[in-house]
Amino acid sequence: MSENRFEAAFLAGDKNEPFRISINRDGQWFYNQQEITHQGVLRYFSQHLERNSQGQHFLVLNRERCLVYVEDTPLLISIISYSHNSQESFKLILNDGSEEMLMVDTLNIDAQDNIYCWVRNKTLEAKFKKNSYIELAKYLHYDEIIARFYLEQNGKRWYLNKREGNDHRVL
Repeated sequence: MSENRFEAAFLAGDKNEPFRISINRDGQWFYNQQEITHQGVLRYFSQHLERNSQGQHFLVLNRERCLVYVEDTPLLISIISYSHNSQESFKLILNDGSEEMLMVDTLNIDAQDNIYCWVRNKTLEAKFKKNSYIELAKYLHYDEIIARFYLEQNGKRWYLNKREGNDHRVL
């Protein structure tokens, strides 16, 4: 289905039941409780996802906006890789296949020790999946004096901020 035909079908919705798109804590997308599995559709949705200042997520297609219910975060970090060229850095691969560099100043951790960071120029939040979490943990240190984890990068300590509850604040 072409993007234009897809957009028209998506925007029309189903007239017999409420139109609802949601993302569960495992990063799976749903339309009216039916899982969306087509990789092209998922990638397209992910590219058109935005977040407002109140922490609500929306699909924005042309000038239409559709609320997306997000259980935890809209994106997951599937892979993280460390490189040390002229400077230390971490490359992230997100569950939608996109890649970007880790902004270490956005790392935060919740009460259950899940680690999050902001991506896409600090517009969306992503959670580290188990394998990427384990890889990142190799580079984390614990400061016993202030009881906080930090990542050392290019000679500087970047402390993980504490994430309170479902804190989807705007940075």
